[in-house]
Amino acid sequence: SKQPYQQLSGCFIATAAFGSNLSGEVQALRRLRDRGVASSALALAAADLYRRSAPAAARGLGQSETARATVRMFLRPLAALAGAADRWIDRP
Repeated sequence: SKQPYQQLSGCFIATAAFGSNLSGEVQALRRLRDRGVASSALALAAADLYRRSAPAAARGLGQSETARATVRMFLRPLAALAGAADRWIDRP
């Protein structure tokens, strides 16, 4: 059956910043993105733009630990909020 949205495969910038797509922060951000895409055409359009432009930015991040640290500094609070939203949404 047809899916109502397309789940994207990568969280390019967060993965580059945190070093692994298995980190808790990356997983929380990915779930936040996927929930937004599932419920909003605007989020789907933003995710599509991100999917097309983020791989190049992620490659650039890989060249600088300072850049990676800066991006982590900005993404950590968002990842923490995303994780809190997960816990709230998934409550029994």
